[in-house]
Amino acid sequence: MDRIDVIFLDIDGVLSLDHDSLDNSCLSNLHNLMKSTTPFVVLSSSWRLDKGHRNFVKKSIRRLGGKMIGITPDLARFDVSRAMEIMVWIKRNNIKNFVILDDNDIFEPLGETVFDSSLKHHFVQTKSSKGLTQSDVYKAKDILKPNTSA
Repeated sequence: MDRIDVIFLDIDGVLSLDHDSLDNSCLSNLHNLMKSTTPFVVLSSSWRLDKGHRNFVKKSIRRLGGKMIGITPDLARFDVSRAMEIMVWIKRNNIKNFVILDDNDIFEPLGETVFDSSLKHHFVQTKSSKGLTQSDVYKAKDILKPNTSA
């Protein structure tokens, strides 16, 4: 199977600074990231729970040359973190190479556990007031860079 890179994408504080629309600068930065990788996106944002928001994001990703391949499961009723929702999606789909873009500390409810320790090296936390910056994109590209050591 070919190597695929997955971007787990939050919206508020990553692409949206006003919780209503997508910021052009942040979209441009996401496009920059997707140009350097296989642009597969999994929506991990609360926007995934609303069909209208989900379709809007899907169309926006497609316009950037990417493809939204899924959404993380909604496990909020079990009082679990976003990190756990992402981990479930990764395990179900056997994904090895991924980056998580989110403005919140997705590990907060978990504390230090086996689940979050394996994800922390794949996490880029954006500043909610700035969204996805060029600096964040550099970090994400570094995470997605193929490991060339034997």
